[in-house]
Amino acid sequence: MSAMTAYQALFEHASLPRTKGGAKGKKVFVTAASGGVGVWVVQLAKWAGAEVVGTASKANEEFVKSLGASEVLDYRGVDVKEWAKEPGNQADVVVDCIGGNSLRDAWFVVKEGGVLISVFQPPEGVRPKEVEGKGVKDLFCVMEPRGEELDVVTSGLDEGRFVANLDSVFPLERFEEAFEKLESGRTRGKIVIDFGVEE
Repeated sequence: MSAMTAYQALFEHASLPRTKGGAKGKKVFVTAASGGVGVWVVQLAKWAGAEVVGTASKANEEFVKSLGASEVLDYRGVDVKEWAKEPGNQADVVVDCIGGNSLRDAWFVVKEGGVLISVFQPPEGVRPKEVEGKGVKDLFCVMEPRGEELDVVTSGLDEGRFVANLDSVFPLERFEEAFEKLESGRTRGKIVIDFGVEE
C-alpha cells in the first residue's frame, strides 16, 4: 500500500514520466522520508531520475541517503520555510506524508507551477495566506489498489532496484506504543499494528 501510494502520487498525480531516468532535471521534496510512504517516494523518484530531498530525523539521515536522497533535512533542526527561500531549494514536486505544520511549510517549498501532494489531508486546508495565488496544483492523494502498479514495484524488489523496509509490528494491545514510536521520528519504514485476525 505504501509503495502504491508513492507510485500514484509521483506518476499519476504529479505526472512524472514512468520510465527510468525520465524525470531527469526535476526535483522532488518529501517529508517523513524515512516513513512508510516516504521511503518509496525517495526510491521511485530517484529511479525516475529526479533529484530527491527529504526530511527525517538526524538518526535516519544516512538511511534516507542510502535510498537515493541527495539531501536530508533534520526536521527538528531545520526551518523548512526558511530553507525554501534559498535559491535552488524549491522543488517541482512536493509530497507531504505528515500533514499539519509540515504540509503548511510544504507550500513554501513547491515551485510556481509545481505540484503539491498530501497523503494525509487536503493541502488547500492549510495553505498559508502568504502563498495565496501561487500557481500550484495541489492534491490529496488517496491510493487505489491496482495490480499493474504492484507488478512494477514487486519486479523492482525482485531485481534489487528497490528495498522494502518494515520497521516493526505491534500487537493491537500495544497500539499506544506503536503511535509513540511513530511520533518519535525513530522509524525506518512501515509500522504495522497486528489485529490478530485469522484468515
